[in-house]
Amino acid sequence: MVEAPAADDDWSLIRRSAEGDLSAFEIILARYDADLRGFCRRFSRDPHDLADLQQEATLKAWRACGSFDARSSVRTWLYRIVANTAIDEHRRRVRRPQPLAELPEPRPTGASHESTVVELDALRHALHRLPEHFRIVVTLAYGHGWAPRTSRPCATSRPRPCAPGSRGRGCCSGPIWPRTTASERRREHRAAGDRPIRGRGGRRSGRRSVPVAGWTLAIDLGGSCMAVAGRRGDRIDTVAADLPSLVARAPDGLLRTGEQAVALAASHPHLCEPDPMRALTRSPAVVRLGGADADAVDLVAAVLAHGAGVARAQFTQPPSATVLTHPALWTASALRQLATAAVRAGLPEPRLVAGPVAVAAHYGMDATRDGAHVAVFDLGDGLDVAVLRRTRTGFALAGPPGRIAIGGADFDDALVELVADRAVDADPATWDLLAHDPGERWATARDRLRQDVAALRRTLSGHEVADLGLPGFDRPVRVTRPELEARLGPIVRRGVEELRATVERAGLSVADLAALYLAGGAARTPIVRQTLAAEFGLTPGDGDDPGSAVVLGALRRPTRPAGPLTVAPPPVAVTADASRRAGRFPAAGPLAGAQPPTVRRAAGWRPWRTRVDASATTMAYAAGRLYVGGGVVCAIDDYSGAVRWTSPPVPKLQTLAAAGDAVYGYDGGRVLALDAATGRPRWAYQVTGAVLAHPDGVLVGTRADVRSLDAGGRERWRRALPGEVNAFAAPGDGRLYAGTADGRVHALAETTGDELWTAGIAGGPGRALSPAVVADTMFVTTADAVWALDPASGEALWSGATTEPAVTVLATADTVYAVAAGVHAFAAGDGATRWRTGPGQRLAAVPSVGGGAVCGRVDGAIVCFDAVTGRPRWAHRTGAAHDPVIANGLAVLAYGDIRPAGTGRTTVAGVDLADGHRVWSGGPAGIVVLAPMVVADMVFLLVRDNQGMGVWAVDGRTGEHPDRIGPPEDRAPTDPSRPAPLTAW
Repeated sequence: MVEAPAADDDWSLIRRSAEGDLSAFEIILARYDADLRGFCRRFSRDPHDLADLQQEATLKAWRACGSFDARSSVRTWLYRIVANTAIDEHRRRVRRPQPLAELPEPRPTGASHESTVVELDALRHALHRLPEHFRIVVTLAYGHGWAPRTSRPCATSRPRPCAPGSRGRGCCSGPIWPRTTASERRREHRAAGDRPIRGRGGRRSGRRSVPVAGWTLAIDLGGSCMAVAGRRGDRIDTVAADLPSLVARAPDGLLRTGEQAVALAASHPHLCEPDPMRALTRSPAVVRLGGADADAVDLVAAVLAHGAGVARAQFTQPPSATVLTHPALWTASALRQLATAAVRAGLPEPRLVAGPVAVAAHYGMDATRDGAHVAVFDLGDGLDVAVLRRTRTGFALAGPPGRIAIGGADFDDALVELVADRAVDADPATWDLLAHDPGERWATARDRLRQDVAALRRTLSGHEVADLGLPGFDRPVRVTRPELEARLGPIVRRGVEELRATVERAGLSVADLAALYLAGGAARTPIVRQTLAAEFGLTPGDGDDPGSAVVLGALRRPTRPAGPLTVAPPPVAVTADASRRAGRFPAAGPLAGAQPPTVRRAAGWRPWRTRVDASATTMAYAAGRLYVGGGVVCAIDDYSGAVRWTSPPVPKLQTLAAAGDAVYGYDGGRVLALDAATGRPRWAYQVTGAVLAHPDGVLVGTRADVRSLDAGGRERWRRALPGEVNAFAAPGDGRLYAGTADGRVHALAETTGDELWTAGIAGGPGRALSPAVVADTMFVTTADAVWALDPASGEALWSGATTEPAVTVLATADTVYAVAAGVHAFAAGDGATRWRTGPGQRLAAVPSVGGGAVCGRVDGAIVCFDAVTGRPRWAHRTGAAHDPVIANGLAVLAYGDIRPAGTGRTTVAGVDLADGHRVWSGGPAGIVVLAPMVVADMVFLLVRDNQGMGVWAVDGRTGEHPDRIGPPEDRAPTDPSRPAPLTAW
């Protein structure tokens, strides 16, 4: 049961009651009168005892108003008083000289009065010989309606029964348990398979226990029914396959689930919500029940709690983990609501699994090879279809899933029409009454008919002919499977066409599918299997019970092949900052343009557009997700554009990075860590400096020291350095390099912070250093030179003079570029000068290096020159522009109106690095506020338009885009958009 939240003024009413205000106390009693009466019925069935219990509890509550400490709600506080009052009364009764006289007389069973008296007397004498604590249990269970539980006794120090569902202090798993000694409790725990926890001082304590192995609860909450399963160890069991999923609000205001909700819905349909899961997708997530609004999260929580209670009766203890399934097309908001409902139901924070992924895992985890594609046809309350790809850890969507509104209800409607035709032929008058008469008798018959039709459909799945008895008809109606299939054929073909379209959206053909899996109760119908087999040439797999495939698959664990797997390298994000990050940031990837050509996006990818928060200012990428940060952070699937989660509000972030299982943001004075899977905040660390994120935590360089934080935000070490820290790098070679203002470079052990070596660099104190490690060589800049050092020892390898102080150094395996206003290129092996720009050739920012080219901004233009010879290649006069990004043999440019508050639009183009012609160009209807990000052959743009902020995903090969960035525009030599001559270079 999910309680509605208490009114906001309960606390003020209690305070007034404590001061003697009787009217305030009467308001509280009126507010919770129905709840208290219902709760009192749990302790006694006798109406006189109920009245006495409520009166005594009311008096105790009035006297205790001054001791209410607000640690719980007023409702819970009143419940606790009622429970304690009932327990005190039971104890008083069992201490009386003849406590068994209060047991009710047994009902007549046909035996003689004499034998009944003899049996009752023997029972009383036998109970009287029992120890007191056992006699209490029997008396409460059989004399006062307390339901015994199957749970093991918990190790409480004294008998203290708690109301079912209570979370108060001292609550135990059964209604009441005897006092036991510590040695007796230890023997009980060993017999039950529990492991005692060591208490203080290392002594073994029997007061608490931890199960050797917990169990995982899985719930598949559908539109009309709910499937529940559990896993303990390697064993997976179906607990229930068709629990009712509807929820109803009783006239007393409490929520009812299960059979109680079914009964209530029959008499009060306006108090019932048949599909609470669907309500989570509404905005706002509110359901109208009985003239009042109900939070859809509370309704789902009530249903989940009911399913968990059914499973707990089998597993005898609460679950240690929870898995919930959901439709593949659900938004991040709906998923967040579902997770909240699970927590409100008292379940562990859930792991969420898309339904098609669970189905594929159920059937194909052990039967498909890595990289194979499978299709899922889930026909339940609706039809969900998807194409998935086998990965090393399970299955992932290979393309956008599909959903159409056909399901078991449509099958039942078709069968009702067939039954109606037969019934009209037999007795049209009686069928007219059954179909349309508003009387109670015929209305009840219609409800039963729907249930009988569903059973008839299941019968016809295994038999050619079946009979159905109808109320008011002398003879049953006979229906055959061919007749039903003739009516179901058009419905099934719609589903088949949707699956075929889904396969095509994934960029695949039917021949590319390794398997086809069925799920959902309606998938048992033979015509479904037959039609799919004929259309796709595959024998659909549906197991013994396709209705439970989703919930069972959610509990499947990934299996790993015996031999090593060849896994394609993951795509790396290439940005305008990629050249500067290479050699300085851990796992920063290759220089821009060095992306392996074999790395491509997933098959079936299509351009997409997704709205994000208007405060977005930065982006990061890792493991198939694009993270967009500002006043909130959101995670976007790079394949579909679906928002997987949105974080709570955070301080306005300046930078964002994803590493390991966390996303790190920096707002100028704080490092924030979010969970990469859920977006929940983990920790914050106050610091000002440079921040480098890596899979094991964060490295921070301040002006006075360098620090290492672990993934939990705790300091591993802190190393103070003798000079002010100007720059530092962590390239991932196990060492951290810091340049200080006194002209020295310090190498520290990344794991401990121990200083490995220090080297003095000529150039004088106060000059910024910019260390970078590429190809086992460290390069640093000083006021007038570039130095190459051995990163293992700090030994100087060579130095090359520069004509002006360099801002930074960019390095490849064979060339080093010292960047100031111009560029000076050195050979990486010996420091020989290769080329340099002239005095008038000034760059506006650090350029991008890659694909054999150096590309950067000058005033009003983007220029490109050869990375080896320095020979100018081309220039595009662009006006204002973002820094170019080099990837896949192209320079991706964004220019035009790039002001965050601008009113124009930005042009985006892919320019060939060799001759500067535009391979594609165009622009979204808005302003690109950040330089583009390229992942494989996808281009991500952060765009502000008249509707707010959004992320655009563009095809990096063709320029295809949701706003139709066009094909090549300027291959003709006379086209004015051809590259301009490099007269200034």
